Amino acid sequence: MKQSKKSISSNLGLNLGLILTAVTVSSYAINTELLLKWWLGLISLFLAITLGVISIKKNKTISGGLIDFKSAFTSFFITTSIGIGISVLSSIIIFNIIDVDSATMLNEKMILIQKENMIKFGASEELVSKTMEELKDKNNFSISSQIQGGVFYLAFISLIGLIVSAIMKKSNANQI
Repeated sequence: MKQSKKSISSNLGLNLGLILTAVTVSSYAINTELLLKWWLGLISLFLAITLGVISIKKNKTISGGLIDFKSAFTSFFITTSIGIGISVLSSIIIFNIIDVDSATMLNEKMILIQKENMIKFGASEELVSKTMEELKDKNNFSISSQIQGGVFYLAFISLIGLIVSAIMKKSNANQI
């Protein structure tokens, strides 16, 4: 039976969500501080883009090798939004239901990392103190912060999706 375009994108989105959740849970289980590493974010970004591209390619294949910009972007967006949504939901469950103490510890570590980076880049002591005071009142692992982060991440990945879709579109058989 032939799969629909939305079904292909949705299934890849579920796979992406499960992979991103596995990365989060594995990092959490191995060493919670891994979740603060910049390279883990790059791995997640790479995975999201890769599965978005695979979604476009699969949908292009079932369309006889042709796909317009709108269909390409829709494929990419469905895949990445489902995947990111599942990932955010799993993080909310981990850090707001299962282990709130880890969220507190990670939030404190994030503040220290921010302080170290500000000092390393030559920020004034006054600016560092002011920023640290503001950060103490912010919980980066609250439900609203995680949803907001997920929305911003989806917006960023959507910009990449627009570029990828423009590159991968093929509207007629004479196009390369």
